[in-house]
Amino acid sequence: DAAAATWIYQRTTPQVLESDDDRVIAYEKSRVAFKRLFDVCDAVVCSAGNETVWEAVCRGVRVLAVPTKGHAEQVLNAAAHHAAFPALVGHQDVITSEGLDWALAGDPRTPDAVAARTKLRTEIRGRAAGLKATISQLSVQPQWGPLPPFPPDPELPEEPPEDCTASRTEVTVEEPGPVGVQLAVDGRVQGMKPGSAAETGGVRKGDRVIKVGERWTHGKDSVSDAIADHVERPLILLVDRPHPEPEPDPERDRVSLTFDGDTLGIAFCPNGTAAERNSR
Repeated sequence: DAAAATWIYQRTTPQVLESDDDRVIAYEKSRVAFKRLFDVCDAVVCSAGNETVWEAVCRGVRVLAVPTKGHAEQVLNAAAHHAAFPALVGHQDVITSEGLDWALAGDPRTPDAVAARTKLRTEIRGRAAGLKATISQLSVQPQWGPLPPFPPDPELPEEPPEDCTASRTEVTVEEPGPVGVQLAVDGRVQGMKPGSAAETGGVRKGDRVIKVGERWTHGKDSVSDAIADHVERPLILLVDRPHPEPEPDPERDRVSLTFDGDTLGIAFCPNGTAAERNSR
């Protein structure tokens, strides 16, 4: 039922739905994630537009349409969708547990669901055929130009170069929902929400996220996009973690030195101690 279900919602604005309920999962707007989630969902709750409702009906998935308040067109849409496909489309002014339970009780294999989705698909095919027939009867045929090519898939960024001041560390985020990190422009973790999935998983302030799952990232935006597209858990993050500052040595003083030359002329031992110095 609605109380036991996991609800995933799409963020279209920077604001995040504040919820302490781990059954509510947010993700930023993403075509890839939207399609993947649509293919496996049991029910859909959305405003009363057209595209999402029809996507659900074509799949035989029940959809609860909630018109945007004060939007007359959506009020009419919701009523029309319900009248056309009563087995798959319900509508309410506000979301209720009864409405959610109704949506979750649907089964795309039932005769009513199959009939509704077949009806919509048949109407779409019929209108497409009618449009083609109408075009063929025009006295002046439209001059169809070649379709522009689809944009190429964005190339995955290359692996970033090694950072000698940091060590590469894998962090596993197990908990569902938002990761809960605040990122700087370069992808470095500036802060975390207390008790967040990132904090629980072992992410540290100062870590720079360079890989999310199988995708290399370069900066805040690419990290955010990769996390939003990776709704499954566990989520593996690869981070550059700064080396800790070495402990003070009571037998040595720490001093700052300034060099003007092109080379230092110093050979170092593996532990960083100066082994020899070129007198030149």
